[in-house]
Amino acid sequence: MKVALISPFSLMREIPNTKYHLVLAHLLQDQDYLDFYREVEGYKILDNGAAEGSLVDNEELIEMAYKIKADEIIIPDSMGNYKETKILTKNFKSTAKANKRFKYTAVLQGSTMGEISQSYLDTSAIKWVDNIALPRFMQHIDKNERIWWASTIKNNFKSSREIHCLGATSWTAEIGALASQNCARGLDTSMPIVLGLAGIRLSESTDYVPRAMDYFHIEASNEQKEVIYDNINTYLNWAKAS
Repeated sequence: MKVALISPFSLMREIPNTKYHLVLAHLLQDQDYLDFYREVEGYKILDNGAAEGSLVDNEELIEMAYKIKADEIIIPDSMGNYKETKILTKNFKSTAKANKRFKYTAVLQGSTMGEISQSYLDTSAIKWVDNIALPRFMQHIDKNERIWWASTIKNNFKSSREIHCLGATSWTAEIGALASQNCARGLDTSMPIVLGLAGIRLSESTDYVPRAMDYFHIEASNEQKEVIYDNINTYLNWAKAS
């Protein structure tokens, strides 16, 4: 399973390049961030900013995708909101149709399993959607919700669409459970780095702390970097990263 590591600006060029990247659209206003992701090698997924509370409009999202030579774009969505996500997806159709060089990934959103089921049915009928994203918000329904959906989509529904998991949940070992099912293409996360900054080793603890508001501007000490690199190695091993 592939892992896209989301790091502070200061560590972008130091952490391992997994050749799989989630680029946060609202951060591309920073020239150094833009330059890095314009040049970096690997598969680039452009996120829409919804999970960061900074949803980028359709026109700007496409403009940024061209700037970084993105491979895939996360269609605008609304966290946990089925109806709003359905509207945003519908409104994105003309933009996607006019820019066929990119792959487009729809996010299954909803606050209940019923809403997520309906979201999947809606998405299945949209021919211009290439792939599916499962948001970490699903953990509000059940700890194993994403694993169940990834497995069901691949094994029961026999879908050929690839699955990306948006963000890591507070269940730090979720990546291992996902990897063991061999049903999701990849996951993006800052969690191994966030925990490293807090001095928490994934190999020794199941503790979890959320990402700080100033995360992208943090400068890590040498001691913190040692824990961060250990966490990254542990996480990639859990993911059976390839």
